[in-house]
Amino acid sequence: MSTPGLYTAQCHKENGASWLQANPVGTPGDPRELVQETLGPDWGLHLYDINLALGNLVHTAALQAQAYLFEAG
Repeated sequence: MSTPGLYTAQCHKENGASWLQANPVGTPGDPRELVQETLGPDWGLHLYDINLALGNLVHTAALQAQAYLFEAG
């Protein structure tokens, strides 16, 4: 699943905790479903951590693999 333009996200650190703050920014009438805090407010969107960043993680892994092959080659 991919939700381009539906969220913005930024890393935060405060009071000894760190987290990825994801905020919905979709336009009114956007039919895509927003993720919910299914584990409660203390956990936020933790259940979706990997899914929210998966596209970026796959892209980063591909870049790292290319760099490794270039260096090894």
